Amino acid sequence: TMRRLLNETKNKTYSFIINEDIRFYKELDKNMKYLVAIDPSMGVNGDFAAIQVFEFPTFIQVAEWMDDRLNQNDQVDKLKDLIEWMYADLKAKGCRYPEIYWSLENNSVGEGFICSLREKTKNIGGLQPQDYIKRGTLITDIGNKRMGFTTTKRSKTMACAQLKNALETGRMIINSKEYVNELSNFTLKEVN
Repeated sequence: TMRRLLNETKNKTYSFIINEDIRFYKELDKNMKYLVAIDPSMGVNGDFAAIQVFEFPTFIQVAEWMDDRLNQNDQVDKLKDLIEWMYADLKAKGCRYPEIYWSLENNSVGEGFICSLREKTKNIGGLQPQDYIKRGTLITDIGNKRMGFTTTKRSKTMACAQLKNALETGRMIINSKEYVNELSNFTLKEVN
């Protein structure tokens, strides 16, 4: 599967860039919903933070951002800027109520991102951390008091199996060779 994906994405390129470093592979469609996932990092060389954007229900990757230098405060702002741009673009295309959903894994690095989000709302009266990114809706585990998704070895294994199935059956389309490379590296680390 990874070899096939690498071949399929090797000649693909982005259509346009916003904010100097967020690559879009296709225009947003006013009739679609969007899922945005951030994988935050500590912001040190070699440890990449990434944002992936997928159209729903087609599961086509429409945009991505990756960087290994931004600290978590700036990663929060990058996510906010992206979602606000998407919202404005969809509104300009005639979508009355853009549906943009976002989330993250609330592991140790994800918890740092959540702390940065809390700090940004601390001095804004009555604002909840997830409200800082007001144009998107945060998705959280049902019944979980923590923001985002809590993952375990078992849930990661299940998610990887679902991802593999979606890619093999063509129900998910990845346009980024960088993302395929990251998935390949993750697969190799998990196997070894």
